[in-house]
Amino acid sequence: MATLYSENPDNFDELEPHLITEFETCKSEIESAALVIFYDTCAVQHHSALPPQYQLKIYDYLKSKNAVVTVVKCVLMELAGDRHHLHSQVIQYLKAMAENGIRIILFNESYVFGFLTDVYQSAATANEKLRYAVRNFNKATTTIRETVNNNAELKVLVSDDEIPTDKDLCESFFSLVRSNKQHKDNLGEQLIGICIYILLHLPAEPTHKFTIFTDDKGAARIISSSTRSIPADVSDKRAGIFSSAKLFQNMYDENFLANEAELKEVIEKIFPSNISVLALMEKSDLTTSEYTFTAEELAHLITLKNTIRIAF
Repeated sequence: MATLYSENPDNFDELEPHLITEFETCKSEIESAALVIFYDTCAVQHHSALPPQYQLKIYDYLKSKNAVVTVVKCVLMELAGDRHHLHSQVIQYLKAMAENGIRIILFNESYVFGFLTDVYQSAATANEKLRYAVRNFNKATTTIRETVNNNAELKVLVSDDEIPTDKDLCESFFSLVRSNKQHKDNLGEQLIGICIYILLHLPAEPTHKFTIFTDDKGAARIISSSTRSIPADVSDKRAGIFSSAKLFQNMYDENFLANEAELKEVIEKIFPSNISVLALMEKSDLTTSEYTFTAEELAHLITLKNTIRIAF
């Protein structure tokens, strides 16, 4: 497959000084953070379109959680698009975030190998974790499936052959998959999912520390079901999954959004017609259902205590 994307946007130099890129520094920041936010492409685009005063409120919310923000390399590629150019709005959003004291990591997806080998002291174990993750995600994404099936070295990730003990499969897998990225393949979200799936195996980290910001229901569903498939005797931790609607409800509940008018404005800016959410609407509800509202309706419901709890 010929790539339409580039790992090096032509205006990356405008953003690079505000990012953490070196592995050991990335590792230290992630280990010391209380919350690690993996931003997907649509969430960056949505939040960067908000008025500056609401962007500041997001920054304040993230700082209150001692969060670091992580942008994987594939998401950077998607943000630059096939023109290989980052939108000025995206650069300004991330630059202002860093200037407001939030650490932003440009995360090479293959860094997960370093996290695992530091803990398990074994390339074979790290490669095995990658195999579990790829098997969960390769059916959902044609790009991953075709990349693995068409590469002799990587086929072991979907077979029962003995896993290599003397090489890092993560580097070759992630770099080759990124090079095969195609339009509308949701690859950024899927690679975030694989990274989170692997990081959930780290024994010292609490549940929901690794969280994705996304407004893509399909990607959220796959990540949720895949991380739930980790055997309980390996890890009982789960990924956190936040849609913009869920984020805004939390921000209102914690007084980062002051009133119904502010809620309506931020929701309407991203979802100008209607917004669909997965939510609990009654105290007795045991499972979420999908509801569709206008921005005004949803903002009003959020301000009514114990009326709606948005899951996504």
